[in-house]
Amino acid sequence: AVAPRLAAAGTPAASLTLLDTQTNSRQWPLQVWLEVLGRRARYHREALARQSWRERFAYAAGAAKGFKRLVFWRLGLEPAPQREARVPVPPALQKGYEATLEAIAAYRPARYDYPVTLIASENGHPRMADARRIWPRYAQQLKLHTAPGTHFSMIAGANVAIAAKLVS
Repeated sequence: AVAPRLAAAGTPAASLTLLDTQTNSRQWPLQVWLEVLGRRARYHREALARQSWRERFAYAAGAAKGFKRLVFWRLGLEPAPQREARVPVPPALQKGYEATLEAIAAYRPARYDYPVTLIASENGHPRMADARRIWPRYAQQLKLHTAPGTHFSMIAGANVAIAAKLVS
């Protein structure tokens, strides 16, 4: 959001690099959104298969509730889905997490007519869109790179050196 503001003010950013950056799912092309829903369904089907028959009902009910929220939000019938952090965190961190989710839900990317470098993760994340399929519609001059790992591991361990080299 800062780079387009700088450009509008007449001082474009010297460079803009996105690290496997997402927009909210309402901004994804419909085909991309449907593909992500399909991956999520496969993920949940595999998770169900690993559970005992007693655990399956509660899991399936939670997954169905989340799926309904995502579809209704995409259609504009519900507010953005809210999630709690997966591990217990202090209230201040939870508020920061919720504020981040609200900012993501409200973000509306604008067309950016200056060079953009996108470093996408090689293996992505089952709940996220492939960033390489989102950003071409917003960046006129897009340079694509792929870093090894997932959305989270591309900047960890041995992968961080590769990602850092792509940024420079």
